[in-house]
Amino acid sequence: MFHSQSMKSKAVLVALLMIITTLAGCAGDESLSEELEGTTWITIEDDGSGNLDWDSISVITYNENGTLEESYFAHPEDGCDEQEGLVPSEKHPELCIMIFATVGFANTPVSLMTWELTEDGVMIVSMSMSFSGDVWDEEFCDWMWEYGLETQDYSTTAAISWDDEGLTCDITLRQWGKLILGDGTLVSHPLHRVMEGDSSDIACTLGVPWAGEDQEDLSWLVHEDLLSLCPEPVERNISVWDCRIEMPIADMDLEDFQEGIEQHPGYPEWCGSPVPAEILVDEPGPGFLDGSNSLLPPDDEIYGWVDEWGKWGRNATHYTGTWPGPDECNQMTIYDLFIGVDWKEDVEGEVGQWDEDLSLCATPVPCESEVDSQYIYEGCWPSPYARYYMTGDYLYVGHPYQ
Repeated sequence: MFHSQSMKSKAVLVALLMIITTLAGCAGDESLSEELEGTTWITIEDDGSGNLDWDSISVITYNENGTLEESYFAHPEDGCDEQEGLVPSEKHPELCIMIFATVGFANTPVSLMTWELTEDGVMIVSMSMSFSGDVWDEEFCDWMWEYGLETQDYSTTAAISWDDEGLTCDITLRQWGKLILGDGTLVSHPLHRVMEGDSSDIACTLGVPWAGEDQEDLSWLVHEDLLSLCPEPVERNISVWDCRIEMPIADMDLEDFQEGIEQHPGYPEWCGSPVPAEILVDEPGPGFLDGSNSLLPPDDEIYGWVDEWGKWGRNATHYTGTWPGPDECNQMTIYDLFIGVDWKEDVEGEVGQWDEDLSLCATPVPCESEVDSQYIYEGCWPSPYARYYMTGDYLYVGHPYQ
């Protein structure tokens, strides 16, 4: 039963992500938002190699009320393929909209898609759905939550909750992105790259205004000209910033942390992007710091994460964790905790101390941190630099990853 449940859940979330991925954009000011309101675009994706993907054609409308609509051209002879979850649009019968018959368990239309601009100019596209009925139970909702939070797509966040009273699983996806709006042209892509194995890729959508033309009457030359505005691919085996979200965990349980993560305001744009070459040399030293003031939390405040095994984090001087427990804590140093690390300094580490109030073991870090407004430098680690961004109660930390 669990296997079939997880397959069903994954199919739904993948379908949701496929719809939302092409829609996110970024606008720099209110006037650009006004330009976008009420417009309809015929779009196609870059296939990742600098060519147009002819299976990705869609029609997207940014409504003035903040809602967003996506549809697809019907086959000229066969119409909309309902086996693929497509039915005719009421507004434009030559277009098809998606329903979720694709997963074989429901005939649920996408209930609502919206677009909005943040104060710093990033557009967030959101999609909300509710699943109810015998085949959509709490187990389905729990699996969707776990899968959604484990995604490595920094541009997308899933908020998933089960309503016991209504026996409904409510799902909201948000995606952050960039948009380049030209004179009759549109280019959009997610804010971050997605790591796949040892390479990094980013979807890019190209659009021109649509005024009701049939697909065969459209010229795609303008779309081809826009390919140069898509982000350059990152070559294989290039180190990128691997990011995580931390929050103040002293008074948090697992449910608190999960709710907080679902509402985070968005990863910084540099997550998933290449690490500067100067940081990757052997023993780079602290010279990459620019002397600006630290924006980290107060030195004694513990930031980290909570999972089913406990709490994990650190402050300015100590790593903290549910493990080791009170009996082992004062016998273990940081070298005992991170046994797989090729430490650069051969010094004797201090043992930890158990904090009764927090029920955490605090183990001293064997080197001092040097910090500016973007970077943390600790020379005893094999990769001594970390990059960070702080907003509200959210601390985003990135380490080089290849």
